[in-house]
Amino acid sequence: MVIYLDLVFILNFLINSLFIYVVNIIYKEKINRLRIFLGGLIGGLLILAFLLDYFFYNIIKILGGVIVSFFGFKSLKIKQMVVKTASFYILNFVSVGFVAAFNINSYYLLFFSLAAIILIFMIENNKNPIIFINSCKYNISVSSNKKSYKLVGFLDTGNFSKCDDIPLIYLSKKYQDDFTFHKIIFINTVGGSSALACYKPRRFEIEIDGVVCLKDVLIVFTDIIEFECLLNVELVI
Repeated sequence: MVIYLDLVFILNFLINSLFIYVVNIIYKEKINRLRIFLGGLIGGLLILAFLLDYFFYNIIKILGGVIVSFFGFKSLKIKQMVVKTASFYILNFVSVGFVAAFNINSYYLLFFSLAAIILIFMIENNKNPIIFINSCKYNISVSSNKKSYKLVGFLDTGNFSKCDDIPLIYLSKKYQDDFTFHKIIFINTVGGSSALACYKPRRFEIEIDGVVCLKDVLIVFTDIIEFECLLNVELVI
């Protein structure tokens, strides 16, 4: 079998550069073309280690990702560098396993598989916003003088507002019903001070860790697009 070192070098250079670029994109780092080039270049040159001692070659296979990461990623705190290096290794391990599992032996199939791996990896790493949003959702029950509403409330981590030492929650105007008027309050916002009417529900319940808790709250009705209710931090402390 004939091995063309120039083609092997170019292929490894491109793959390592691509993986460095993807990791930077995932972690929202500013793209540094020089570092990507250096990382790819080092990754391409490391393949030449197989011409040396076999033991040395195995060491390079294990530590090569660390060396590439050192040149390819911006200098960070140790913890951040470890996380990025681990992501780089994961991409490499998955790509090697993918190639072996599907017996990929042509360049166009290789790049197609790399594209699929990168897409899956990016989707997996961008699930954090979804996890965060779901962790801030709570099942609530709000009762007016006429009916009760089973809703999903979103914890607004910036909402510490109170009236008469009672936490305020913000409910969509579409649920404005026969609630008992409490008083007019003034809330300071970025745009200035706003006068808001707050109401007292007949009953308010929130489910926290599987336990339904009865809470004393006041309601401000407002225009909410994405959520039905914005909860107060005090309710879950």
